Amino acid sequence: MSVGMLIGGLFLYAEHRADLFGVLPLLLLAACPLIREVMHRGHCRANPDRARYPSEDDL
Repeated sequence: MSVGMLIGGLFLYAEHRADLFGVLPLLLLAACPLIREVMHRGHCRANPDRARYPSEDDL
């Protein structure tokens, strides 16, 4: 079954390659907000000074 899906995927890729590559820039732009949220997840939004200067309790 997986071999059939692989062959079908290859045929699908061969027939629609131009469509797939045309959508890639749009997918990259759509991924930017998600990437931003993942990269900035560790920042403390409520109190930015606390993130820079941990208290003795945090150590």
